[in-house]
Amino acid sequence: LRAHLVTQNGFTDWINDTSVTKRQVNSALCEKAQKDALLMEEDLSPIELRLTGAGWADIYLLLSTGPFRINSVSYLTDVLGDLVRIGIALLNNGTYIRWVVEHEPGETRVIFTRRDENTYNLKILEFNDVFDKKSDEEGRKVFEGSASSTQLLESIYSNATRILNRYGEEGYVKQWSTFDFPTENYKMLKAALCPWSALHRTTKFTCCARCGAVAPR
Repeated sequence: LRAHLVTQNGFTDWINDTSVTKRQVNSALCEKAQKDALLMEEDLSPIELRLTGAGWADIYLLLSTGPFRINSVSYLTDVLGDLVRIGIALLNNGTYIRWVVEHEPGETRVIFTRRDENTYNLKILEFNDVFDKKSDEEGRKVFEGSASSTQLLESIYSNATRILNRYGEEGYVKQWSTFDFPTENYKMLKAALCPWSALHRTTKFTCCARCGAVAPR
């Protein structure tokens, strides 16, 4: 038996011992999957975008029906910029919003449909080809759930803020080489969500806990 397991530290352990049974391997994989699910439920907002390397990212969703992961999202689209634009569309009460990400190969679309004043339904569709020409109705539905518009907006803003704080605008370009950090749209989203946004223009402080700093006294 030859198998591999990913440890908590992110390393790959190769198992070549014939005394290791399939049951032991499956048990270890099951335990890891359960831990991952618990971490997602405890730590994630409805949407979390994680850059995993130059030009690659994973998207984690935590909706009313549970967690879902979109793996190996490619630099072929403006993933963060599109996400921030979705935040602006949510602010404007958009009724049907699409987030399209590419793999190599394949495509995933996250469809946001406004259910009521405070809630959006999200549906995840998969397609075989990069930049697939098929309509949304022709996609394979692999997951669906809902989240409040407030939670979605907060998570979109926090994703962009976290990535900006970690990489900076120049560092982000190195990570996601084909697109710049969405500075202008991020500022629009920040101004809409931050209760102290007017003070950003009149003081030297980034002036609330949501902005990651102290309020002016």
